[in-house]
Order: sequence, then structure tokens, then C-alpha cells
Amino acid sequence: MVCLPRKGGCSATSANRQTPSYKIWSLQLDITDLKKSILISNVIGKDIPLKPHGGDLIGMCPFHTDSKPSLTVSDKKGFYHCFSCAEHGDVFDYLQKQRGMTLNQSKEYLGFVNSQVKSFKKSNNENKSEWLPIVPVPDD
Repeated sequence: MVCLPRKGGCSATSANRQTPSYKIWSLQLDITDLKKSILISNVIGKDIPLKPHGGDLIGMCPFHTDSKPSLTVSDKKGFYHCFSCAEHGDVFDYLQKQRGMTLNQSKEYLGFVNSQVKSFKKSNNENKSEWLPIVPVPDD
């Protein structure tokens, strides 16, 4: 339950009280950060093969039966657009429409993918000469 500030207060218990503007602001901030850090072609490219076409990528649209590539994916602009069925949106719209995720589920998914990419880049940039055993080596 979301409590809106008013003169009489809120009928919900204090544990259920939330500040809507903070929740909306933090959700919007997280979405904006994720959009900047994720390439939409990486997400859509997991579902359909994409080929370079000019500065963008093209592929078969997953939202309708397609005989020719009509889906354009632009990493620079951060959206996809189908010229046959007019389906259009950003990475969150794609996950919601194609994979049936809610906004929060898509946000968690992209946050997880983003953290995996960052940790992979960080581990690749670390000292590569260090040897770490996979199985514990017994002390003799």
C-alpha cells in the first residue's frame, strides 16, 4: 500500500508506509543508469541473430512472422524498431513484451547481467600472471 501525505495521515501500519516520490525517483534513476550501461543489441541478440547494417543492426522481428529482416536495433539511440509491425521500444520494453517480464523483473535481470559484465571485465584486467588453484592444494 502506498501512503500519500495528507492531513489525517495514513491508515496503514508504519511498516507499510512508503514515500512514493522516493520510490519513483530511485526506480527512474536505476532505469536510466541501466539503459546507459547495457547495449540493447546484447539483450536482443540473445534471442535472434543480428547482422550489421549501416551503423545499426538488423534481424528478423520476433513479434510477428517475418520473411525479411525488418527489425532495426540501434545501440547509439538505445531502442529497437520494426518497420513491418511498427513495434518499438527500449531494452525494458523488449524484455516485457518478448519475455513476459515485469518492469521490476527486467530491472533485476539487467542489473544482474550488468554486474556480471563488470565483474568479468574487472577480473580480466587484474594481474593475469597470478595462479589460483581450482582444487585446494594440501599443505605438506
